[in-house]
Amino acid sequence: MQNNNYPPSSERPTPSLNNPEEVRLALQEWLPGALAVDRVDVSAIDIPEGNGMSNITVLFSVDCHKDGGTERHNVVGRLQANGDKLTFPDYNLALQYAFMAWLEKQPQCPGPALLAEETSGRVLGTPFYLMLRTEGRVPTDTPSYHRDGWMVSLSAEQQREMWLNGIDAMASLHNLDTTTPDAQALIASYAFPKSLSEQLDYWEHYCRWAFDDKPTPSVIARASAWLRAHQPPEQKLAFCWGDSRMPNVIFDSDNAGVAALLDWEMLALGDPLQDLAWWIYLDELFSHGLGSARLPGLPDRETSCEHWAAATGLDLGNLDYYLVFAGLRFGLIFARIMRNMGADDVALDNFVNQYLEQHLP
Repeated sequence: MQNNNYPPSSERPTPSLNNPEEVRLALQEWLPGALAVDRVDVSAIDIPEGNGMSNITVLFSVDCHKDGGTERHNVVGRLQANGDKLTFPDYNLALQYAFMAWLEKQPQCPGPALLAEETSGRVLGTPFYLMLRTEGRVPTDTPSYHRDGWMVSLSAEQQREMWLNGIDAMASLHNLDTTTPDAQALIASYAFPKSLSEQLDYWEHYCRWAFDDKPTPSVIARASAWLRAHQPPEQKLAFCWGDSRMPNVIFDSDNAGVAALLDWEMLALGDPLQDLAWWIYLDELFSHGLGSARLPGLPDRETSCEHWAAATGLDLGNLDYYLVFAGLRFGLIFARIMRNMGADDVALDNFVNQYLEQHLP
């Protein structure tokens, strides 16, 4: 890994919260009505280390008082970030909340328990939603779980079990029926990409937005053109997670079971093979792409693909296409992050683009 190609995590342009105490007081005033309780006490607001780059995550506890009794909730809040250094050109928290609310009714697919949402921006100055904190452990993101964090200390068999359980949880999403009345109502109510063609439109728009008046890396332009020219028909239209990767899975604290899938900001309708491709591509990028070994217990690409195919009954024939699609999308996101950091040179030449080059026919 070249130092000029990947700035350290301490420099990541994560959105910040200017006045956590104002947020606490505003939530304390708003929550009794939202939760139908007499009074609430909100603890100090904590912003976790490794906060994401597309929204502001906050942690706190709420003591709810009603009819002389008290109930405590440990809460995770997601606040929409504002400003000129965003990771995505538009951000729909209402869609994410609506999808997770629908997902709560699908017991076979694990998701967080929701608490409340506020989409007008009148309470905190920006839309937000709240969910109950899911107990468990999340693989490290930066640095990669291949190099650091609690997964490194697990046995090879434990690592393997976690990986396959994560794929099973992802497959449970892909097996959900999108033709039911409530699923169709959700799909009709929100604007988001609902086919591969619409996804390609979105990422072409993202490219123009991310680079603005700056040059676009040649590999990005070639990958975009290749994806258009070789677009396959979707074998199935399903809800696709979008950001399907190990650091977006909460695993049970005492075993390798999946407690919840997280982060639906890249939700789309499409061929679910794209989620498998993203899962594999991001894992390999942050190991092989950086010249380091994967964790010894993680199954190889062939085993992982066969496991997913057995769980979904779907075909793997277009995997190479969706690996390129994964490379394009992450290449654009990474470039945008680098530009937000003022590193325009890194946005043009970096290990992400170099790895995409290896996958582009």
